[in-house]
Amino acid sequence: MALILAIDDDDLVRLLLRDILGGAGHTVRTASDGRRGLHLLAAKPFDLLITDVLLPGCDGLEIIQQARRLRPEMPIIAMSGGGQWLTPGKCLGLSARLGANRTLTKPVSPERLLDEVHALLGA
Repeated sequence: MALILAIDDDDLVRLLLRDILGGAGHTVRTASDGRRGLHLLAAKPFDLLITDVLLPGCDGLEIIQQARRLRPEMPIIAMSGGGQWLTPGKCLGLSARLGANRTLTKPVSPERLLDEVHALLGA
């Protein structure tokens, strides 16, 4: 199965991602902020990246750009529930233009998440 990096500042979302993806047989590493996520991304060849768009430290848009430089072939899923100034659609539209292969609006169902992950991994 795949090695997946999940970056989200919400503890519950990180736990759910780890449980859902881990339950499907994947190994999941998590980060609670953008800087830590970039550090992990640079240190290890992940098979898939899942990142929130609005993050402390450095945002998901920067993470997507860095990921494209480090591992251009790695699939990326961007997720957002929006924020104070941006709707999820605007956040995710920017993410797609910067290189995210898929975008998901939070909250996302476990079934939809797994469908997108498996589609990107060819599983």
